Amino acid sequence: MYQVTASIVIYKNDREELLKAIHSFLNTEMNVKLFLIDNSPTDEIKTIIPQDSRIEYAFQGENLGFGKAHNIVMEKVRNLSTYHLVLNPDIYFETGVIEALYDYMEKNENVGLISPDIFLPSGERAYSCRLLPKPSTLISRRLWPASSKDIYTKVSYDKPLSSPWVSGCFMFVRTSLFDKIGLFDERYFMYCEDLDYSRRVHSSKMDIVYYPMVKAIHVFHRDSAKSFKMLLIHISSAFKYFTKWGWFCDKERDEINEKSIQNLVLVEDEK
Repeated sequence: MYQVTASIVIYKNDREELLKAIHSFLNTEMNVKLFLIDNSPTDEIKTIIPQDSRIEYAFQGENLGFGKAHNIVMEKVRNLSTYHLVLNPDIYFETGVIEALYDYMEKNENVGLISPDIFLPSGERAYSCRLLPKPSTLISRRLWPASSKDIYTKVSYDKPLSSPWVSGCFMFVRTSLFDKIGLFDERYFMYCEDLDYSRRVHSSKMDIVYYPMVKAIHVFHRDSAKSFKMLLIHISSAFKYFTKWGWFCDKERDEINEKSIQNLVLVEDEK
């Protein structure tokens, strides 16, 4: 039984970034296993994968999408590990992050999903915990990002935070949840699968925690902001999400958001 397993989905990624992600996870004395799922057209990147018995590489020969590729591993580790980390190939972090998240989860059995504080390479906080969005939220965030700040940009990050939604770039999940709520919804090729999964964690009456005591760095390429094709995929996923959970009338969304807001300490409140 592994303490923590992890999966990284590869698709023609920057090799140096991928190696930093791999070494970040494996730089621990814990009993861990890392699964690399390669969606790239060729398996060229296999040549740079470290020779380590804790790594298992699988070439798919096609782009299965984010959720479907991660599900291959999540299905496999249902009974192999206590916790599973869904990790992006452009994330890196220092020793001690995995250990800290593991210890917190061990002490808080009501928490089903946890994420560290995520920063950009510039040192700017990425604000990767957010309220569950309304359709208007995503539109304003795309068209007027400066005027569509989430409440989590005003929060004091000095203690663990209750969060409605955490980014799929780093999702540390209790594997017992897989039997309760299943795996990623494969109808999302890319984008919104983390949002959907966060909803299902809340629906299972488990908590999501954003843990600012430790941090990770996300290079954050923002492909949908640079590629029209990826933008269309993002829009398609958002359409599927709101069709599934509710567009303008979503009582559960409002309840989850309100519950999280009640437990927040805003920076303005401390002055």
